[in-house]
Amino acid sequence: VVIAVDARDEIDEVRDSLQQLLVLCGLALLLSLLTIRWAVRRGMGLLDDLLQALRQVSGGQLTTRLREAGLPEARQLAEHFNRMTASLEQARADNTQLTQALLAVQEQERTQLAQTLHDDLGQYLAGIRAQLCLLRMVADQPTMVAQTTRALELDCERLQQGFRALVHDLYPLA
Repeated sequence: VVIAVDARDEIDEVRDSLQQLLVLCGLALLLSLLTIRWAVRRGMGLLDDLLQALRQVSGGQLTTRLREAGLPEARQLAEHFNRMTASLEQARADNTQLTQALLAVQEQERTQLAQTLHDDLGQYLAGIRAQLCLLRMVADQPTMVAQTTRALELDCERLQQGFRALVHDLYPLA
């Protein structure tokens, strides 16, 4: 019995083992890459949803909300995003309410100003105009001119006080 070692046989055996090992490593690598791709796509889907929601919010749609489902991180992100949009929506509602209140106050001030100008100051101006017409008619009567002049001075003083009160009401010290 002759036992002879054939080197080619050993090399073929090592080559077969190496090929099996490489195929196994290749399959493991392929499986790893597919798993990574799946995980990244899942994360990218979340980021895509977030980006789309942010675009909607920047476009003025503050009622946009994210689904609170999936991974804990995704739920936490959605929860914070939803709280943010709810806060923005509340701030917008508050701003709208404040704007309406401001417009109502401005309209009330305009009405009050117009009423003051018409009722108080307008009467004094009409009286001064009438007294000036009277002065023209009684220019040759010195006592009447003196009385009318004093009345004009008094009306001008009242008119000036009215303007001061109006300005004070517009810009109170407090």
